[in-house]
Parts: sequence; C-alpha cells; structure tokens
Amino acid sequence: MQMKKSVYATCKVEGFHFWLEAPDMVKYLKNVHRHMFHIKLIIGVDGENREIEFILMKHWLENTVNHILIEPSNKSCEMIAQEIIGLAKGVYGEHRHYTCEVSEDGENGAIVEMN
Repeated sequence: MQMKKSVYATCKVEGFHFWLEAPDMVKYLKNVHRHMFHIKLIIGVDGENREIEFILMKHWLENTVNHILIEPSNKSCEMIAQEIIGLAKGVYGEHRHYTCEVSEDGENGAIVEMN
C-alpha cells in the first residue's frame, strides 16, 4: 500500500471583495465588504523529514495572500484558491499535488485541488 504524505499551512487575512453579479436576494454582496479569509494550503510531499518546512510555508502563504488581497476585487474564494496554487507551483514545484481551501470568516468557502 502506497502512503500519501502532505504538509499544510494556515492563515487568516483580512480582505475586501465584492460580487458584481450577485443575485437580488443577496444584492448587498455587490458592494465592497470585509471578511477574515481563512486559508489552508496543502502540498503533497515525498519525503518524511521536512521536505517543505511548514513554518516557512506559512510565512510564504501569509505574504502571498496579503498581496492577493491588498485591494478589493471581484475574486471569489475559488479564484483566490486557484491563484494561491498557481503561485505555490512556482515556488514548490509543478510535480506536487495541491489543495487550497479559502473560506469567508471560517464559515463558507471553496476547495480547489490541482496536480
């Protein structure tokens, strides 16, 4: 049986976004509004001894998310997760499996997985 291994890092970052296409029932989402975005990035590893140091990974994740969310945008949780994974592939390699969870205030969100 093959064992799968991964490391993860989490962070919470204040950000602002809006959804221009929001349906009338939640039309207030068209306006810029604040969330504490909760992010969890999971990266597949082969080794078992700090192939990716997760404290350094957490620092990278916090810096990256702060940069992504520096200005209010029309980005969904799915879009933010995809962007994080795309940037992580440039740092940690294309050969890995990535999962990124992004939630608004730890309540509702999205999960994106990429190989």
